[in-house]
Amino acid sequence: MNNDCIITKHRRAGYPAAAVNTDEESRLIAEILSAHTCDDETDSAHAAGIYSIDATGELQNARTGEIIPGEMPPGMPPNAPKPPRQYRGAFDFIAEQDDAILIVADFQHQAKNPAQYRPFLNSLPAVKANGSIIVLIGPNFGDNNLSAEIAPAVAILDHELPDDAALLDAVETMAHAVEADLTDEVKHRFAKSARGLTQEQAENAFSISAIEALHNGADAMAGVIETEKMRCLKNSGSLQLVPPVDPASVGGLEPFKEYAQNELKDNLEDDLLRPRGMIFLGVPGGGKSLTGTALGSVFGWPTVLWNVPACKSGVVGGTEANIRRDMKTLEAVSPCVVIIDEAEKAFGGHASSANTDGGTMLGVVGMFLTWLQEHQSEIIVTMTCNDFHLLPPALTRGGRIDEKWFVDLPSTPERVAIANIHLNRLGCNDPAGVLAETLAAHSKDWTGAEIEQAVKSAARRTRRNVTKQALIDACAVIRPISETSEKYINELRETARDFRIANTPEKAKAKATGRKIRK
Repeated sequence: MNNDCIITKHRRAGYPAAAVNTDEESRLIAEILSAHTCDDETDSAHAAGIYSIDATGELQNARTGEIIPGEMPPGMPPNAPKPPRQYRGAFDFIAEQDDAILIVADFQHQAKNPAQYRPFLNSLPAVKANGSIIVLIGPNFGDNNLSAEIAPAVAILDHELPDDAALLDAVETMAHAVEADLTDEVKHRFAKSARGLTQEQAENAFSISAIEALHNGADAMAGVIETEKMRCLKNSGSLQLVPPVDPASVGGLEPFKEYAQNELKDNLEDDLLRPRGMIFLGVPGGGKSLTGTALGSVFGWPTVLWNVPACKSGVVGGTEANIRRDMKTLEAVSPCVVIIDEAEKAFGGHASSANTDGGTMLGVVGMFLTWLQEHQSEIIVTMTCNDFHLLPPALTRGGRIDEKWFVDLPSTPERVAIANIHLNRLGCNDPAGVLAETLAAHSKDWTGAEIEQAVKSAARRTRRNVTKQALIDACAVIRPISETSEKYINELRETARDFRIANTPEKAKAKATGRKIRK
Protein backbone atom coordinates (compact mmCIF):
# COMPACT_ATOMS: atom_id res chain seq x y z
CA MET A 1 0.00 0.00 0.00
CA ASN A 2 1.36 3.43 -0.90
CA ASN A 3 -0.04 5.27 2.12
CA ASP A 4 -3.03 5.26 4.41
CA CYS A 5 -6.17 7.32 4.11
CA ILE A 6 -9.17 7.88 6.33
CA ILE A 7 -11.03 4.70 5.23
CA THR A 8 -8.05 2.32 5.07
CA LYS A 9 -8.46 0.77 8.53
CA HIS A 10 -12.22 0.43 8.16
CA ARG A 11 -11.85 -1.29 4.79
CA ARG A 12 -9.30 -3.70 6.25
CA ALA A 13 -11.59 -4.39 9.21
CA GLY A 14 -14.45 -5.37 6.91
CA TYR A 15 -16.72 -2.35 7.39
CA PRO A 16 -19.29 -2.38 4.57
CA ALA A 17 -19.92 1.38 4.69
CA ALA A 18 -18.49 4.64 6.00
CA ALA A 19 -19.72 8.24 5.81
CA VAL A 20 -16.96 10.84 5.67
CA ASN A 21 -17.56 14.48 6.61
CA THR A 22 -15.55 16.59 4.20
CA ASP A 23 -15.62 19.93 2.42
CA GLU A 24 -12.94 18.67 0.02
CA GLU A 25 -14.38 15.94 -2.18
CA SER A 26 -11.56 16.12 -4.72
CA ARG A 27 -8.79 15.84 -2.12
CA LEU A 28 -10.51 12.92 -0.37
CA ILE A 29 -11.04 11.03 -3.65
CA ALA A 30 -7.38 11.65 -4.58
CA GLU A 31 -6.29 10.24 -1.20
CA ILE A 32 -8.46 7.15 -1.66
CA LEU A 33 -7.04 6.56 -5.15
CA SER A 34 -3.49 7.02 -3.95
CA ALA A 35 -3.86 4.82 -0.88
CA HIS A 36 -5.48 1.93 -2.75
CA THR A 37 -3.52 1.87 -5.97
CA CYS A 38 -1.84 -1.42 -5.11
CA ASP A 39 -3.57 -2.21 -1.81
CA ASP A 40 -1.77 -5.09 -0.07
CA GLU A 41 -0.41 -6.48 -3.34
CA THR A 42 2.79 -5.51 -5.14
CA ASP A 43 1.23 -6.06 -8.55
CA SER A 44 -0.77 -3.03 -9.71
CA ALA A 45 -3.05 -5.38 -11.67
CA HIS A 46 -4.52 -6.38 -8.33
CA ALA A 47 -5.30 -2.79 -7.32
CA ALA A 48 -8.69 -2.26 -5.71
CA GLY A 49 -11.45 -1.40 -8.12
CA ILE A 50 -12.61 2.11 -7.25
CA TYR A 51 -15.87 3.48 -8.60
CA SER A 52 -17.78 6.71 -8.03
CA ILE A 53 -21.26 8.10 -8.52
CA ASP A 54 -23.03 11.33 -7.66
CA ALA A 55 -26.41 12.96 -8.22
CA THR A 56 -25.84 13.03 -12.00
CA GLY A 57 -26.49 9.27 -11.89
CA GLU A 58 -23.50 8.03 -13.88
CA LEU A 59 -21.45 5.28 -12.24
CA GLN A 60 -17.87 5.44 -13.45
CA ASN A 61 -14.44 3.99 -12.87
CA ALA A 62 -12.78 6.56 -10.60
CA ARG A 63 -9.35 5.85 -12.09
CA THR A 64 -10.15 6.04 -15.78
CA GLY A 65 -13.43 7.94 -15.94
CA GLU A 66 -14.99 5.09 -17.91
CA ILE A 67 -18.80 5.00 -17.57
CA ILE A 68 -20.13 1.72 -16.16
CA PRO A 69 -23.28 0.75 -18.10
CA GLY A 70 -26.46 -0.39 -16.40
CA GLU A 71 -29.13 -2.89 -17.33
CA MET A 72 -30.86 -2.64 -20.67
CA PRO A 73 -34.50 -1.46 -20.26
CA PRO A 74 -37.14 -3.87 -21.55
CA GLY A 75 -38.19 -3.46 -25.19
CA MET A 76 -34.93 -1.80 -26.34
CA PRO A 77 -33.18 -3.03 -29.52
CA PRO A 78 -30.32 -5.45 -28.85
CA ASN A 79 -27.74 -3.09 -30.33
CA ALA A 80 -28.91 -0.02 -28.37
CA PRO A 81 -26.33 1.46 -25.98
CA LYS A 82 -26.86 0.61 -22.35
CA PRO A 83 -27.72 3.59 -20.12
CA PRO A 84 -25.41 4.60 -17.23
CA ARG A 85 -26.12 3.02 -13.87
CA GLN A 86 -28.15 5.15 -11.49
CA TYR A 87 -27.89 5.30 -7.68
CA ARG A 88 -29.84 2.07 -7.13
CA GLY A 89 -27.92 0.25 -9.83
CA ALA A 90 -24.61 1.37 -8.34
CA PHE A 91 -25.35 -0.42 -5.07
CA ASP A 92 -26.31 -3.61 -6.92
CA PHE A 93 -23.06 -3.33 -8.89
CA ILE A 94 -20.75 -2.95 -5.86
CA ALA A 95 -22.46 -5.90 -4.17
CA GLU A 96 -21.16 -8.09 -6.99
CA GLN A 97 -17.55 -6.86 -6.85
CA ASP A 98 -14.70 -8.26 -4.77
CA ASP A 99 -12.37 -5.92 -2.81
CA ALA A 100 -13.84 -2.80 -4.40
CA ILE A 101 -14.63 0.73 -3.25
CA LEU A 102 -17.71 2.71 -4.25
CA ILE A 103 -17.49 6.46 -3.57
CA VAL A 104 -20.97 8.01 -3.35
CA ALA A 105 -21.46 11.79 -3.34
CA ASP A 106 -24.71 13.65 -2.61
CA PHE A 107 -26.22 10.68 -0.73
CA GLN A 108 -27.18 12.94 2.19
CA HIS A 109 -29.97 14.26 -0.03
CA GLN A 110 -31.28 10.74 -0.61
CA ALA A 111 -30.68 9.26 2.83
CA LYS A 112 -34.22 9.75 4.15
CA ASN A 113 -36.00 8.49 1.05
CA PRO A 114 -36.77 4.76 1.51
CA ALA A 115 -36.80 4.19 -2.24
CA GLN A 116 -33.18 5.38 -2.35
CA TYR A 117 -31.66 4.17 0.91
CA ARG A 118 -33.25 0.69 0.87
CA PRO A 119 -31.06 -0.53 -2.07
CA PHE A 120 -28.06 0.79 -0.12
CA LEU A 121 -29.02 -1.17 3.00
CA ASN A 122 -29.88 -4.31 1.02
CA SER A 123 -26.44 -4.31 -0.60
CA LEU A 124 -24.45 -4.17 2.67
CA PRO A 125 -24.39 -7.92 3.54
CA ALA A 126 -22.96 -8.80 0.11
CA VAL A 127 -20.57 -5.82 0.19
CA LYS A 128 -19.25 -6.97 3.56
CA ALA A 129 -18.89 -10.58 2.45
CA ASN A 130 -16.95 -9.56 -0.67
CA GLY A 131 -14.50 -7.33 1.23
CA SER A 132 -15.74 -4.18 -0.47
CA ILE A 133 -16.81 -0.88 1.08
CA ILE A 134 -19.22 1.95 0.21
CA VAL A 135 -17.90 5.42 1.08
CA LEU A 136 -20.48 8.19 1.41
CA ILE A 137 -18.90 11.64 1.17
CA GLY A 138 -20.50 14.96 2.07
CA PRO A 139 -20.06 18.06 4.22
CA ASN A 140 -22.13 17.04 7.23
CA PHE A 141 -23.16 13.50 8.10
CA GLY A 142 -24.84 12.75 11.40
CA ASP A 143 -28.25 12.18 12.88
CA ASN A 144 -29.62 15.02 10.78
CA ASN A 145 -28.58 13.51 7.44
CA LEU A 146 -28.81 9.77 8.06
CA SER A 147 -32.08 8.04 8.84
CA ALA A 148 -32.48 5.81 11.90
CA GLU A 149 -32.26 2.78 9.62
CA ILE A 150 -28.92 3.81 8.10
CA ALA A 151 -27.03 5.32 11.04
CA PRO A 152 -26.24 2.04 12.89
CA ALA A 153 -24.77 0.50 9.73
CA VAL A 154 -22.38 3.33 8.88
CA ALA A 155 -19.11 4.44 10.47
CA ILE A 156 -19.11 8.26 10.54
CA LEU A 157 -15.60 9.68 10.02
CA ASP A 158 -14.12 13.18 9.75
CA HIS A 159 -11.74 14.17 6.96
CA GLU A 160 -9.10 16.34 8.57
CA LEU A 161 -7.95 19.63 7.09
CA PRO A 162 -4.53 19.65 5.36
CA ASP A 163 -1.61 19.29 7.77
CA ASP A 164 1.52 21.46 7.81
CA ALA A 165 3.33 19.13 5.39
CA ALA A 166 0.58 19.42 2.77
CA LEU A 167 0.43 23.19 3.18
CA LEU A 168 4.22 23.42 2.88
CA ASP A 169 4.04 21.49 -0.40
CA ALA A 170 1.49 24.03 -1.65
CA VAL A 171 3.78 26.92 -0.66
CA GLU A 172 6.75 25.38 -2.45
CA THR A 173 4.66 24.74 -5.57
CA MET A 174 3.51 28.35 -5.58
CA ALA A 175 7.04 29.69 -4.96
CA HIS A 176 8.40 27.62 -7.82
CA ALA A 177 5.63 28.75 -10.19
CA VAL A 178 6.41 32.44 -9.70
CA GLU A 179 10.16 31.92 -9.19
CA ALA A 180 9.99 33.45 -5.72
CA ASP A 181 13.18 32.95 -3.73
CA LEU A 182 11.81 32.11 -0.27
CA THR A 183 13.84 30.84 2.65
CA ASP A 184 12.76 27.68 4.45
CA GLU A 185 11.82 29.81 7.46
CA VAL A 186 9.50 31.97 5.36
CA LYS A 187 7.93 28.91 3.70
CA HIS A 188 7.19 27.31 7.07
CA ARG A 189 5.76 30.59 8.37
CA PHE A 190 3.38 30.85 5.41
CA ALA A 191 2.32 27.22 5.75
CA LYS A 192 1.63 27.73 9.45
CA SER A 193 -0.37 30.89 8.75
CA ALA A 194 -2.69 28.91 6.45
CA ARG A 195 -3.77 26.41 9.10
CA GLY A 196 -7.53 25.99 9.17
CA LEU A 197 -7.97 26.46 5.42
CA THR A 198 -8.90 23.71 3.01
CA GLN A 199 -6.34 22.70 0.40
CA GLU A 200 -8.08 24.73 -2.28
CA GLN A 201 -8.48 27.78 -0.03
CA ALA A 202 -4.80 27.59 0.92
CA GLU A 203 -3.69 27.25 -2.70
CA ASN A 204 -5.85 30.24 -3.66
CA ALA A 205 -4.37 32.27 -0.80
CA PHE A 206 -0.82 31.32 -1.80
CA SER A 207 -1.54 32.17 -5.44
CA ILE A 208 -2.82 35.63 -4.52
CA SER A 209 0.19 36.04 -2.23
CA ALA A 210 2.53 35.10 -5.05
CA ILE A 211 1.12 37.86 -7.24
CA GLU A 212 1.58 40.29 -4.35
CA ALA A 213 5.17 39.08 -3.91
CA LEU A 214 5.99 39.81 -7.55
CA HIS A 215 5.07 43.47 -7.02
CA ASN A 216 5.95 44.17 -3.40
CA GLY A 217 8.35 41.43 -2.29
CA ALA A 218 7.98 38.31 -0.17
CA ASP A 219 7.28 40.23 3.04
CA ALA A 220 3.94 41.39 1.60
CA MET A 221 2.70 37.81 1.26
CA ALA A 222 1.90 37.20 4.94
CA GLY A 223 -0.72 39.95 5.08
CA VAL A 224 -2.45 38.63 1.97
CA ILE A 225 -2.65 35.12 3.45
CA GLU A 226 -4.19 36.49 6.65
CA THR A 227 -6.72 38.50 4.63
CA GLU A 228 -7.73 35.42 2.64
CA LYS A 229 -7.93 33.42 5.84
CA MET A 230 -10.19 36.07 7.37
CA ARG A 231 -12.50 35.85 4.36
CA CYS A 232 -12.67 32.05 4.46
CA LEU A 233 -13.35 31.89 8.19
CA LYS A 234 -16.02 34.55 7.85
CA ASN A 235 -17.73 32.41 5.23
CA SER A 236 -18.13 29.68 7.85
CA GLY A 237 -20.96 31.72 9.36
CA SER A 238 -19.90 31.26 12.98
CA LEU A 239 -16.12 31.86 13.01
CA GLN A 240 -14.56 35.19 12.15
CA LEU A 241 -10.93 36.28 12.29
CA VAL A 242 -10.78 39.57 14.20
CA PRO A 243 -8.31 42.24 13.04
CA PRO A 244 -5.45 42.80 15.54
CA VAL A 245 -5.99 45.40 18.26
CA ASP A 246 -3.11 47.39 19.71
CA PRO A 247 -3.09 46.85 23.51
CA ALA A 248 -2.37 50.58 23.82
CA SER A 249 -5.87 51.24 22.44
CA VAL A 250 -7.35 49.67 25.59
CA GLY A 251 -7.60 52.41 28.20
CA GLY A 252 -6.62 51.33 31.71
CA LEU A 253 -6.96 47.74 32.93
CA GLU A 254 -3.29 47.76 33.89
CA PRO A 255 -3.52 44.75 36.28
CA PHE A 256 -4.77 42.55 33.45
CA LYS A 257 -2.18 43.89 31.01
CA GLU A 258 0.57 43.11 33.51
CA TYR A 259 -0.88 39.62 33.99
CA ALA A 260 -0.85 39.02 30.22
CA GLN A 261 2.74 40.23 29.86
CA ASN A 262 4.29 38.77 33.01
CA GLU A 263 2.29 35.61 33.76
CA LEU A 264 1.01 34.45 30.37
CA LYS A 265 3.33 35.47 27.56
CA ASP A 266 6.36 33.51 28.75
CA ASN A 267 4.31 30.38 29.50
CA LEU A 268 2.31 30.01 26.29
CA GLU A 269 4.23 26.94 25.16
CA ASP A 270 3.86 25.21 28.53
CA ASP A 271 0.79 22.96 28.26
CA LEU A 272 0.45 22.76 32.04
CA LEU A 273 0.73 26.49 32.76
CA ARG A 274 -1.11 27.93 29.75
CA PRO A 275 -4.72 28.75 30.80
CA ARG A 276 -7.49 27.08 28.83
CA GLY A 277 -10.13 29.68 29.47
CA MET A 278 -10.84 33.05 31.08
CA ILE A 279 -14.03 34.92 31.87
CA PHE A 280 -14.47 38.70 31.84
CA LEU A 281 -17.47 39.76 33.89
CA GLY A 282 -18.63 43.36 33.84
CA VAL A 283 -21.17 45.91 32.69
CA PRO A 284 -21.93 46.31 28.97
CA GLY A 285 -19.59 48.82 27.34
CA GLY A 286 -16.78 48.25 29.83
CA GLY A 287 -14.24 47.00 27.28
CA LYS A 288 -14.40 43.25 27.95
CA SER A 289 -14.44 42.21 24.28
CA LEU A 290 -11.76 44.73 23.33
CA THR A 291 -9.50 43.38 26.06
CA GLY A 292 -9.87 39.81 24.83
CA THR A 293 -9.07 40.94 21.29
CA ALA A 294 -5.96 42.78 22.45
CA LEU A 295 -4.78 39.62 24.19
CA GLY A 296 -4.12 38.01 20.83
CA SER A 297 -1.97 40.97 19.81
CA VAL A 298 0.08 40.67 23.01
CA PHE A 299 0.90 37.06 22.09
CA GLY A 300 1.17 37.58 18.35
CA TRP A 301 -1.66 35.08 17.88
CA PRO A 302 -4.70 35.48 15.62
CA THR A 303 -7.97 36.22 17.40
CA VAL A 304 -11.09 34.35 16.33
CA LEU A 305 -14.60 35.43 17.29
CA TRP A 306 -16.79 32.35 17.78
CA ASN A 307 -20.48 33.13 17.39
CA VAL A 308 -21.82 30.01 19.12
CA PRO A 309 -25.53 30.90 18.69
CA ALA A 310 -24.96 30.98 14.91
CA CYS A 311 -24.22 27.23 15.10
CA LYS A 312 -27.83 26.50 16.01
CA SER A 313 -29.72 24.50 13.41
CA GLY A 314 -33.37 23.68 13.02
CA VAL A 315 -32.49 20.15 11.93
CA VAL A 316 -31.99 17.39 14.49
CA GLY A 317 -28.28 16.95 15.17
CA GLY A 318 -27.30 19.96 13.07
CA THR A 319 -26.26 22.16 15.99
CA GLU A 320 -23.93 19.52 17.41
CA ALA A 321 -22.41 18.88 13.98
CA ASN A 322 -21.73 22.60 13.51
CA ILE A 323 -20.09 22.84 16.95
CA ARG A 324 -17.85 19.86 16.17
CA ARG A 325 -16.87 21.42 12.85
CA ASP A 326 -15.91 24.72 14.51
CA MET A 327 -13.87 22.97 17.22
CA LYS A 328 -11.82 21.18 14.58
CA THR A 329 -11.32 24.41 12.66
CA LEU A 330 -10.13 26.22 15.80
CA GLU A 331 -7.65 23.45 16.53
CA ALA A 332 -6.37 23.70 12.96
CA VAL A 333 -6.05 27.49 13.21
CA SER A 334 -4.18 27.32 16.53
CA PRO A 335 -2.32 28.96 18.13
CA CYS A 336 -5.11 31.45 18.60
CA VAL A 337 -7.20 33.38 21.11
CA VAL A 338 -10.92 32.56 20.87
CA ILE A 339 -13.53 35.10 21.97
CA ILE A 340 -17.06 34.05 22.90
CA ASP A 341 -19.05 37.22 23.49
CA GLU A 342 -21.92 37.19 26.00
CA ALA A 343 -21.31 33.57 26.95
CA GLU A 344 -24.53 33.42 28.96
CA LYS A 345 -26.45 33.76 25.68
CA ALA A 346 -24.33 31.10 24.02
CA PHE A 347 -24.68 28.52 26.81
CA GLY A 348 -27.62 29.78 28.84
CA GLY A 349 -30.82 27.76 28.88
CA HIS A 350 -29.00 24.52 29.66
CA ALA A 351 -31.08 23.92 32.79
CA SER A 352 -34.36 23.83 30.86
CA SER A 353 -32.90 22.31 27.70
CA ALA A 354 -34.66 18.96 28.11
CA ASN A 355 -38.05 20.70 28.03
CA THR A 356 -37.36 23.45 25.49
CA ASP A 357 -35.12 22.07 22.75
CA GLY A 358 -35.03 18.32 23.30
CA GLY A 359 -31.69 18.47 25.13
CA THR A 360 -29.76 20.16 22.31
CA MET A 361 -28.23 22.83 24.56
CA LEU A 362 -27.27 20.21 27.15
CA GLY A 363 -25.46 18.33 24.43
CA VAL A 364 -23.71 21.47 23.18
CA VAL A 365 -22.57 22.40 26.69
CA GLY A 366 -21.29 18.88 27.29
CA MET A 367 -19.33 18.87 24.02
CA PHE A 368 -17.84 22.28 24.76
CA LEU A 369 -16.83 21.35 28.32
CA THR A 370 -15.11 18.17 27.17
CA TRP A 371 -13.30 19.99 24.37
CA LEU A 372 -12.25 22.90 26.59
CA GLN A 373 -10.66 20.55 29.09
CA GLU A 374 -9.13 17.96 26.77
CA HIS A 375 -8.01 19.62 23.53
CA GLN A 376 -4.24 19.62 23.02
CA SER A 377 -3.97 22.77 20.91
CA GLU A 378 -2.51 26.17 21.75
CA ILE A 379 -5.86 27.87 22.29
CA ILE A 380 -6.96 30.30 24.99
CA VAL A 381 -10.73 30.81 25.17
CA THR A 382 -11.88 34.16 26.54
CA MET A 383 -15.55 34.61 27.36
CA THR A 384 -17.31 37.85 28.18
CA CYS A 385 -20.30 37.74 30.47
CA ASN A 386 -22.92 40.16 31.78
CA ASP A 387 -24.74 37.65 34.02
CA PHE A 388 -22.46 35.06 35.60
CA HIS A 389 -25.31 33.11 37.25
CA LEU A 390 -26.69 31.99 33.88
CA LEU A 391 -23.54 30.03 33.06
CA PRO A 392 -23.35 26.28 33.82
CA PRO A 393 -21.39 25.73 37.08
CA ALA A 394 -19.42 22.95 35.39
CA LEU A 395 -18.11 25.51 32.89
CA THR A 396 -16.75 27.98 35.42
CA ARG A 397 -14.73 25.56 37.53
CA GLY A 398 -10.93 25.42 37.52
CA GLY A 399 -9.31 23.40 34.76
CA ARG A 400 -11.73 24.86 32.24
CA ILE A 401 -11.86 28.48 33.34
CA ASP A 402 -8.51 29.23 34.97
CA GLU A 403 -8.99 32.95 35.59
CA LYS A 404 -12.06 35.07 36.32
CA TRP A 405 -11.67 38.82 35.84
CA PHE A 406 -14.06 41.55 36.86
CA VAL A 407 -14.11 44.70 34.73
CA ASP A 408 -15.65 47.42 36.87
CA LEU A 409 -16.56 50.98 35.90
CA PRO A 410 -13.37 52.85 34.96
CA SER A 411 -11.35 54.55 37.67
CA THR A 412 -10.19 58.17 37.28
CA PRO A 413 -6.87 57.35 35.57
CA GLU A 414 -8.70 54.94 33.28
CA ARG A 415 -11.27 57.57 32.30
CA VAL A 416 -8.42 59.94 31.43
CA ALA A 417 -6.74 57.23 29.33
CA ILE A 418 -9.99 56.32 27.56
CA ALA A 419 -10.76 59.97 26.84
CA ASN A 420 -7.26 60.48 25.39
CA ILE A 421 -7.63 57.45 23.12
CA HIS A 422 -10.89 58.68 21.60
CA LEU A 423 -9.78 62.31 21.37
CA ASN A 424 -6.61 61.26 19.54
CA ARG A 425 -8.56 58.94 17.27
CA LEU A 426 -10.71 61.89 16.14
CA GLY A 427 -7.68 64.16 15.72
CA CYS A 428 -8.65 66.50 18.54
CA ASN A 429 -5.86 68.77 19.77
CA ASP A 430 -5.26 68.25 23.50
CA PRO A 431 -1.49 68.51 24.16
CA ALA A 432 -1.89 69.56 27.79
CA GLY A 433 -4.48 66.91 28.54
CA VAL A 434 -7.04 69.54 29.58
CA LEU A 435 -9.88 68.01 27.57
CA ALA A 436 -9.20 64.49 28.86
CA GLU A 437 -9.06 65.71 32.45
CA THR A 438 -12.30 67.66 31.97
CA LEU A 439 -14.10 64.64 30.55
CA ALA A 440 -12.79 62.38 33.31
CA ALA A 441 -14.08 64.81 35.94
CA HIS A 442 -17.58 64.86 34.40
CA SER A 443 -17.87 61.10 33.74
CA LYS A 444 -17.58 59.50 37.15
CA ASP A 445 -19.04 55.97 37.12
CA TRP A 446 -19.33 55.94 33.33
CA THR A 447 -18.40 53.06 31.06
CA GLY A 448 -15.78 53.39 28.33
CA ALA A 449 -18.52 53.25 25.70
CA GLU A 450 -20.30 56.21 27.34
CA ILE A 451 -17.06 58.21 27.42
CA GLU A 452 -16.60 57.49 23.72
CA GLN A 453 -20.18 58.64 23.12
CA ALA A 454 -19.44 61.96 24.86
CA VAL A 455 -16.30 62.56 22.79
CA LYS A 456 -18.13 61.86 19.52
CA SER A 457 -21.04 64.06 20.53
CA ALA A 458 -18.70 66.96 21.35
CA ALA A 459 -16.78 66.41 18.10
CA ARG A 460 -19.99 66.55 16.08
CA ARG A 461 -21.05 69.76 17.82
CA THR A 462 -17.72 71.44 17.05
CA ARG A 463 -16.71 69.74 13.80
CA ARG A 464 -13.81 68.10 15.68
CA ASN A 465 -12.65 71.36 17.25
CA VAL A 466 -13.54 70.00 20.68
CA THR A 467 -13.57 72.41 23.62
CA LYS A 468 -14.03 71.97 27.35
CA GLN A 469 -17.51 73.45 27.17
CA ALA A 470 -18.51 71.15 24.32
CA LEU A 471 -17.51 68.14 26.40
CA ILE A 472 -19.39 69.45 29.44
CA ASP A 473 -22.49 70.04 27.32
CA ALA A 474 -22.23 66.54 25.82
CA CYS A 475 -21.91 64.96 29.26
CA ALA A 476 -24.98 66.80 30.50
CA VAL A 477 -27.34 64.90 28.20
CA ILE A 478 -25.93 61.42 28.80
CA ARG A 479 -27.49 59.29 31.50
CA PRO A 480 -25.01 56.51 32.30
CA ILE A 481 -25.85 52.90 33.08
CA SER A 482 -24.63 53.46 36.65
CA GLU A 483 -27.74 55.58 37.18
CA THR A 484 -30.23 53.54 35.19
CA SER A 485 -29.06 50.12 36.47
CA GLU A 486 -27.51 50.79 39.87
CA LYS A 487 -28.95 47.59 41.38
CA TYR A 488 -27.60 45.50 38.53
CA ILE A 489 -24.09 46.90 38.95
CA ASN A 490 -24.13 46.27 42.69
CA GLU A 491 -25.18 42.68 42.04
CA LEU A 492 -22.29 42.28 39.59
CA ARG A 493 -19.84 43.53 42.20
CA GLU A 494 -21.27 41.12 44.76
CA THR A 495 -20.89 38.23 42.33
CA ALA A 496 -17.31 39.21 41.57
CA ARG A 497 -16.05 39.28 45.15
CA ASP A 498 -13.69 36.36 44.42
CA PHE A 499 -12.67 37.55 40.96
CA ARG A 500 -9.42 39.22 40.03
CA ILE A 501 -9.92 42.95 39.47
CA ALA A 502 -8.85 44.09 36.02
CA ASN A 503 -9.15 47.84 36.64
CA THR A 504 -6.38 50.31 37.32
CA PRO A 505 -6.83 51.54 40.93
CA GLU A 506 -7.50 55.15 41.78
CA LYS A 507 -4.37 57.24 42.35
CA ALA A 508 -3.06 57.00 45.90
CA LYS A 509 -3.25 60.18 47.88
CA ALA A 510 0.07 62.00 48.37
CA LYS A 511 1.52 61.48 51.79
CA ALA A 512 1.71 64.59 54.05
CA THR A 513 5.20 65.90 54.73
CA GLY A 514 6.65 68.40 57.21
CA ARG A 515 5.43 69.15 60.72
CA LYS A 516 1.86 69.62 61.77
CA ILE A 517 1.48 72.51 64.27
CA ARG A 518 -1.57 72.71 66.42
CA LYS A 519 -2.69 76.11 67.52
